[in-house]
Amino acid sequence: MHPNAGQPRITLSDLTIEGASTTVEEVGGTERTVYVVDNKLDIPVKASCKLIGTIPFVYSMQACVFVPDWTSEEGTYEILGSAGYPFFLSRNGTSHSFSTTVASPFIEHGQHYMLTLAYMFGSNYVPVNINNHLVFRLADESSSVESVTADPDATGLIYNLQGICLGSDFDALPCGLYIRDGHKIFKR
Repeated sequence: MHPNAGQPRITLSDLTIEGASTTVEEVGGTERTVYVVDNKLDIPVKASCKLIGTIPFVYSMQACVFVPDWTSEEGTYEILGSAGYPFFLSRNGTSHSFSTTVASPFIEHGQHYMLTLAYMFGSNYVPVNINNHLVFRLADESSSVESVTADPDATGLIYNLQGICLGSDFDALPCGLYIRDGHKIFKR
């Protein structure tokens, strides 16, 4: 039986959201680098972890998304999304790269979120280093189409759904779905 020598210590480096752009914004009263993600269901996370000390058996990492409380030192956070990655750090100095994709359907536009790694210790997940985290937000929402104006140069040409021009004689076409002057039309 392995004696419980205490909690493993792990360093975290190169934490990033792959493919996300960055900007500098004031968050929680401090200017921070903020990652801007396009899809809350596809947040690709990458990092490197290293075991320091002599306690082995780190076998599961989680990338955790949570709402930060910039004013509290309490250290309890509600996790809004996480994704795991199994690996094993067996001795002092052992390193491992971490790569996973987090889906967090509960995040909203206009809000900043934090992301860090946590490892399983007993029945709980412990943050690798809560001070080594990154801040991210969703990209601004796309604007909707306000109005559509008809093309004054409409040709009357008819196309199939593959984009092939079939001419302009609708009566000569067999039953089906077509596009004419930017509108879908159906012939029975």
